[in-house]
Amino acid sequence: MTVISQIESIVFLSSKLGAGMLRAIFVQGAIGTALFAPLAVLVLGKWRAVPVVASPAPAHIRTASAVWRIALLVIAFVFLYMFFGYYVAWQNPELRKYYGGPDWPTFLAALKGNWQDLPWIYPLASFRALLYIAFVYPLIRMLRAARWESALASALFLACWTAGLLLPNPLMPASVARSHFWETLGFSLVFGTLLGWLLSTPPSTGMERTPAAT
Repeated sequence: MTVISQIESIVFLSSKLGAGMLRAIFVQGAIGTALFAPLAVLVLGKWRAVPVVASPAPAHIRTASAVWRIALLVIAFVFLYMFFGYYVAWQNPELRKYYGGPDWPTFLAALKGNWQDLPWIYPLASFRALLYIAFVYPLIRMLRAARWESALASALFLACWTAGLLLPNPLMPASVARSHFWETLGFSLVFGTLLGWLLSTPPSTGMERTPAAT
């Protein structure tokens, strides 16, 4: 959550952040992760090994299949990023004024304008898509659930990241933060569903042996 979201802060908000604030945000995220993750494992009773028969492990995705799935996810990410950015966030005049951007008349005009004025935004979005895939794929394999369950879990997991925009934000006006909340919520639900669906695989035919069985 920290890495993916703060990449945009580095790109779009560097001039609005105080000296050392970006570094402090990453340190804050690292501290939260180091404290919360072990505590969650402990509270949920997963710290110790449970001697139960494991469900079949998901089948590995073959190379050719992985390539087209990743390519499709990257394309979908860039499209949805621009789509929700234009139709949800960019419709707010206060947000356009905050970032100093033009009022594009159509979505296609926005795509063309960004391609001409900010061409780096497309490779940046593609890189962020690869980060999403790399970070969420282990979670999907860990779930060992049906494809629709993985899609739902992935969508809700990504949607949780948007909750921070509901809190008072000293870096941007409330109206701007609220527009970003609806933008990122819609994007996260749609892309998260697609991410969970495409990265989920049926269980392999063989059963894994658990430490207890061994």
